[in-house]
Amino acid sequence: MRDVEASRRRREANERYFRRVNAGVLEVVEKLEVVARMMKGVELESKEIWRDSESVETGSMVS
Repeated sequence: MRDVEASRRRREANERYFRRVNAGVLEVVEKLEVVARMMKGVELESKEIWRDSESVETGSMVS
């Protein structure tokens, strides 16, 4: 009987642990998605800046 009770307690403790781990993983994934969106914005901004600077440099060479 004690073995069954001990097994039940271990299983419940494991379930609590894995729920906390899962919640932590979900939180990290959410934060990484935010970072990925921000990086995409920076990438687009950077491409825009480089495109503008190339056209300015090209325009000055043609003049």
